[in-house]
Amino acid sequence: MDEISQLNLLPTHTTERSRLAQKILDMALSFSYYNLFERVSETCSTQAEQFFAHQRHLIRRQLEKNNPISFTYIGFPAKSPNRDKTISHLPDMAEFLALSRLNHLTESVQSIYPPGAKVVICQDGHVFNDILQIPDQQVDDYVHALQAICHENQLTGISFTQLGQYFPKANNYEEQRAQFIRSSPMMLEDIRQSIRHKTMENMLFKGIHRLMYEDLIGLEPDHSRTYHRNQAKDLALSVMHRYIAWEYFIHHQFPDAVHFSPHPLSIEFSRIGLQLVPSHDSWATPWHHAAILDGSAYSLVKYKSAVKKNTILKQSSQGYAYFELIG
Repeated sequence: MDEISQLNLLPTHTTERSRLAQKILDMALSFSYYNLFERVSETCSTQAEQFFAHQRHLIRRQLEKNNPISFTYIGFPAKSPNRDKTISHLPDMAEFLALSRLNHLTESVQSIYPPGAKVVICQDGHVFNDILQIPDQQVDDYVHALQAICHENQLTGISFTQLGQYFPKANNYEEQRAQFIRSSPMMLEDIRQSIRHKTMENMLFKGIHRLMYEDLIGLEPDHSRTYHRNQAKDLALSVMHRYIAWEYFIHHQFPDAVHFSPHPLSIEFSRIGLQLVPSHDSWATPWHHAAILDGSAYSLVKYKSAVKKNTILKQSSQGYAYFELIG
């Protein structure tokens, strides 16, 4: 399409921009595999209405400038070290499917708005990997492999940003984390109090606690379940503290962006929850799972569950590992 044709498709009137903003927002919401609107109905309707009005406003501001629509997605930290859940520390078919879906969103926006859209993945691995005892090198390996997936498959709507880009004077990852924590207005005690007194924060804590508990069971099988639950509480509190601080930080780095999250509690945190690969569990993410092919459809599965089924571990033509259900 030539430049003159593109310009003719750009919205010129306020009403047209408002309609297009709603259409782009609806498109973004449709890319999640869980029903966000069921969760909206559980919240204050006024709050939900204000949230979506703000998202439309952010999109409309980009339309007024004829800029690509800016999206951020916090996630893709590192593969879970629990091999009961994941195949290895590197991305596999699960990540490929998720990245492809994000890129498809940018292409879909471009089909109705020629400047298109861009998704910046705000990779949070180095934000809290020390808490999870995941080596920095494994985080780097994971991110480099994600970037390779995007390059090899021409997923040009996606780019990445990481903690180190904002703290260039730090000599190592430990210093990056220390400078980030010092720069954050979020205090650990504030998070602890919000968990006690706010429903959504409590639900987010419970979700993170469950993930930490599952990882500890796989990593330290000799300890009791009670020990794991108690340990997971401390880990979840620390991870949640840094996660919310990173969200706050990214909001200020990308003030005009529509912000996505892998978690299903995002309206209360000013983010739209997107589950990028189908799963029966709304908290499931590619970095805590593998992918399984059943007929022609992929979904997320834990490694341990997959091997108990009639499956074989295969590789795609691009080299991405996945399970295939046989019979």
